[in-house]
Amino acid sequence: MLILNKKQKPRILIVSNFYPPVFYGGYELGCAEVTQGLRERGFEVVVLTSSHRQEECKEEDSILRILPSLFGRNLSQFGAIDRFRQLLIHEYVTKRSFLATLREVQPHLVYFWNLSGLSRSLVEFAQLNHYSWGLFIFDHFWRDLNVDAWSRHVTTPANNLVRQFSRQCVLQLGKLMGIPPAQAMISPDFIHYPTIYLRQYHEGKSLNTSVWLKTDWGINTDLFKPPSTPAANPNRILYVGQVAEHKGVHVLIQALGQLRKQYNLQNLKLTLAGPCLSPTYRARLEELIAKCSLGDAVVWLGSMERSALPEVYAQNSILVFPSVWEEPMGIVILEAMTAGLAVVASRTGGVPELIDDGTSGLLFQPGDVKDCAEKVGRLFDHPGLLANLSQNARRTAKTRFQFSQVLDRISSDLLKRCSM
Repeated sequence: MLILNKKQKPRILIVSNFYPPVFYGGYELGCAEVTQGLRERGFEVVVLTSSHRQEECKEEDSILRILPSLFGRNLSQFGAIDRFRQLLIHEYVTKRSFLATLREVQPHLVYFWNLSGLSRSLVEFAQLNHYSWGLFIFDHFWRDLNVDAWSRHVTTPANNLVRQFSRQCVLQLGKLMGIPPAQAMISPDFIHYPTIYLRQYHEGKSLNTSVWLKTDWGINTDLFKPPSTPAANPNRILYVGQVAEHKGVHVLIQALGQLRKQYNLQNLKLTLAGPCLSPTYRARLEELIAKCSLGDAVVWLGSMERSALPEVYAQNSILVFPSVWEEPMGIVILEAMTAGLAVVASRTGGVPELIDDGTSGLLFQPGDVKDCAEKVGRLFDHPGLLANLSQNARRTAKTRFQFSQVLDRISSDLLKRCSM
């Protein structure tokens, strides 16, 4: 373990599956913002990320796009032997790339972010080589061994002799190559987390550490701010994020279909700002839009640069966050609150920790079309409520969810750990 001396800058190795301009959600964007903030505070930061879509990225100092990724690969199409062979290669290349980076960078601390599509073995290698290391958890990755491809395939009971034999061969080869066995419980030196929900979800089940540091997430309130004349038209409704089934966009469309009938809304506009990676789900939504008579109301913006989002928020009055899965947090909610939108969100995962129901936003039961429609409908029935929620949301964001506060907390803890 390297110890910081007074003449050195603290040197951090951040590991993330993606890093902008390659990203698919708030986890990767948050990682980039923290990286930039730490550099501005005097840290030397090297980012190790995957080679996924590497050809789209220009070379940058201290950003290493070399880790193999399984993102988007369907290994189930291969037979057992070929599948295990590919996983073994993936783990071996991961090991070589990571250990070479550790030797080159010599970090005082390794800070892991989103590892989905990479390998859980990365944290094992950090620990085996006596590096101080920790996590910023923003999702459910660490709870279930099955999320990690290697762990899933070497721990799932074999249902035939070929699979059993090939798995035993791969496990022995992995052992010879120095690939650590899958561990159901890992023990980081520290964990940063943004919601109590995430700690309760993981603690004692998959993550074991005595150091849990709650770090409320934050937003740049100078970047996301309400227009000089806040919009007061409830007809302008916004969805931001991946257009995917677990995000519940179908619930929102059905709810707005009900509202259009109920209020005879001729000028309703729903803006969908985010990528849809599933053609099947896109087709399903298009059918729903037609069925709900919303063809003239829905605008698809697709994937967007984050720098373009403040203008999109400024053009709308209500953000609906309709997730049907256990949402770890919801950066989009904080952006919308900071921009002065009224937020209507599903009561799932860590979302209720962000919104004071009835004061800084409205909550509805996940997957409940009727409840979603009723909560959005309140803003049509009571214009004063729309204005109050907007003002309270902005006030809450400025006092509790400032990104500078996040950086202060993270940088202070990392500096202390680099010096231990």
